[in-house]
Amino acid sequence: MIKEISQSEETFGPPARPVGNGNNTQDSQLSWILATICDKAADSLENPSECLSTEDTVHDQCCFSLDVKAMYPSLDPKETSDICAREVVRSGVFFTAINWEEMALFLVLNGQQDEISKECLPSTKYNSGPAPSITTAEAIGPITRKPEDSKFNTPVCLPSEDEKREIMFRVVRYGILMVMRSHTYKWNKEY
Repeated sequence: MIKEISQSEETFGPPARPVGNGNNTQDSQLSWILATICDKAADSLENPSECLSTEDTVHDQCCFSLDVKAMYPSLDPKETSDICAREVVRSGVFFTAINWEEMALFLVLNGQQDEISKECLPSTKYNSGPAPSITTAEAIGPITRKPEDSKFNTPVCLPSEDEKREIMFRVVRYGILMVMRSHTYKWNKEY
């Protein structure tokens, strides 16, 4: 006999998957972009201890706890973002089709442009009023925009290879920091 379980009945057993689902978050696009960058960098590193799937874990016949409830909230956002950004740059992966002006704009709007050559950063056109921030219409609007409508001057030059590595490091580091600080974790109906 098959018993139907109504939604009001409590289910038994340990909480199960999904482990993480971030499809409906305010930072899901940024999170996806950063995960893609970090994943490509991780793929390029030769690390024999990386387990890419449950099958890899089982094949190695090791037994340990994957305590999701404690793992994600226990990660220090600053330390984690520093490690990820450092590993992305260290991987030596060459990312094509990067809009370095947009990456530099992200840094400028978030106050993360220190020690980067001003010639490869967009500068504000106007000195009066509040400084543009990440919530400015230009930042949350369409990617393609007319230069005459922009609040920013185009950078004087493209960044050098060293400056590109520094920009990538800072974008990944600050992006991951932003995402981790805004996440709320839900496990077994508890936040």
